[in-house]
Amino acid sequence: MLDGKAWRALVAGYGPPMITVNGVSVPKSEVEWTDAEEQAFVGNARALNAIFNGVDLDVFKLINSCSTAKEAWKTLEVAYEGTSKVKISRLQLITSKFEALRMTEDESVSNYNKRVLEIANESLLLDEKIPDSKIVRKVLRSLPRKFDMKVTTIEEAHDITTLKLDEFFGSLLTFEMATTDRESKKGKRIAFKSTHVSEEADCDTEANMDESIALLTKQFTNSLRNLKSPNATGMNVQTSNLYRRRNDNAPTRRNNENSDRRSDDYLKKKEGDKKIFRCIENVEELVTIRQNVPHS
Repeated sequence: MLDGKAWRALVAGYGPPMITVNGVSVPKSEVEWTDAEEQAFVGNARALNAIFNGVDLDVFKLINSCSTAKEAWKTLEVAYEGTSKVKISRLQLITSKFEALRMTEDESVSNYNKRVLEIANESLLLDEKIPDSKIVRKVLRSLPRKFDMKVTTIEEAHDITTLKLDEFFGSLLTFEMATTDRESKKGKRIAFKSTHVSEEADCDTEANMDESIALLTKQFTNSLRNLKSPNATGMNVQTSNLYRRRNDNAPTRRNNENSDRRSDDYLKKKEGDKKIFRCIENVEELVTIRQNVPHS
């Protein structure tokens, strides 16, 4: 641990005690050092040793020739921060990044907090601290629209100039959690409603299929009843007898006409049979589909 003497050697620098001999300054012999001069030497040695032990071998090569802690420290500053001009350029870049900060719609408060603090720490490393009030105002201006209500509440309930960062981001995080919870519950209600509507649609489809089967069954039954009715049978018999009597006396031309008519009646009957068979097939097909429909 560095004590006060080591820190003074780092900040103010250290030079070996000197004496003037024949008008020329020469280093004083160690045996002639005063207690204060000896303490200053020890402080510089401790600070320089701490710097040497705090860097890796590659960095040590940059400062191994330094004789004072202040000299070693300045060498490291130039290596990692650059000269004053480079430092100013880096600060300008950091300022631009800070001004361009925006929280995206799908970004969490925790992640945005991390990005903001990273830029603030970069500026602090260059000896340029961004005030907390400036960070708070920047974040309030860069939040998505879903935080508008919370921004208004913070501006009305708090003094922005004295609001701490941890308290500020904690308030935003609480609001985000509450909003996420409400949206999750809303999504569950919508999903339940969609499932209910789908079940009703399935029931309607099943009912329509039942009605279609019943209608075709009714038509099929009526067709069979018409074929088996006595009137239809008697009419066929009478028509046959009439044709038989006419065949006894009618000329050949009439016989041919009657034959053609009988052929037409046969074809009509055959066509009716085909319709009945198609009706049967439709009923069977609907019954098969009805059996394969999953029941809720």
